[in-house]
Amino acid sequence: MFDVMRWVDMHCDLPYDLAVRRRRGERDVVRRIFLRDFLDSGLRLLVVTLFVDDLSVPRALEEALFQLQCLLEEEREAEGAFALVRDADQLERCVSSGTLGLVPSMEGAEPLEGAEELLGFFRYHGLASMGLTWSRRNGFAEGTDLKGVVLSPGGLSSRGLALVGAAMEKGIALDVSHLNDPGVEDLLRMGAFIWASHSNCRSLCPHPRNLEDRHIEALGRSGGVVGFNAHGSFVGFDDPVEGMYRHITRVVDLAGEDACALGLDLCDRFESFYQGVRKDLFMSHREARDALEVLAGRLGARLTEKLLWENPLRVIRRALTGSP
Repeated sequence: MFDVMRWVDMHCDLPYDLAVRRRRGERDVVRRIFLRDFLDSGLRLLVVTLFVDDLSVPRALEEALFQLQCLLEEEREAEGAFALVRDADQLERCVSSGTLGLVPSMEGAEPLEGAEELLGFFRYHGLASMGLTWSRRNGFAEGTDLKGVVLSPGGLSSRGLALVGAAMEKGIALDVSHLNDPGVEDLLRMGAFIWASHSNCRSLCPHPRNLEDRHIEALGRSGGVVGFNAHGSFVGFDDPVEGMYRHITRVVDLAGEDACALGLDLCDRFESFYQGVRKDLFMSHREARDALEVLAGRLGARLTEKLLWENPLRVIRRALTGSP
């Protein structure tokens, strides 16, 4: 059996939960509550996203800045137990030392509406990727239509095109996991460096948050990856290992072995999201590791190494290469 010694998760809403906890006075949250599970699972790189919920959109920039501040304060309080990855050099230090690295991203560009010039500020603090939307419309693009109410969905607005141009100049990857199909087409036409941090295959599970086969193929051609999402309604299979196996091998069939990754999006583990009804395949990264060890027996050692480590590390390196 393949030993899952190290792996990468390309999507986690940790900053949102940190903000909730720190507002009520908790400190050193990562080290006290999450770090042991991360390390015991073999996790070595975790992409952590700045996410603004619907109620906070009117103060989106304030919320994103507070979540970034939470990450910085947590890093200081943890005294070297993990590192916030700000550039390519720090990424390599984490990889060589085995220190857990948290890589910042942004899920929905609402914090930049009216403040696009602050993209460079977030980049300075390590922003590796940015999704223009969550599952809602904003001034930059149309998000995934989860309720089927958008009659004439568009792609990127003129402001969205300009923001993508600025992100491309800074080397920031564009995350398409919450973008609608016309928006994905716009990014492909622009030649942007794109990945899907937490999406599955629509041909296997017809959920609008999943990707069409043609877009998975295009991601592979552009050197991007598709991170398997462990949210149950995006999987469509009751058995976790079978669900992972079907979606991951479908990505490989469509886009090649270099296009598969993991972006588990484990929300049930956070009390700020969990509503008492389990929605994810796994409640922790340690639980995910147990399933990954079984999955490895079906994928084989070479593909497993690509899935867990080589592919996500390659695209994160590429995204951070232009960091100031």
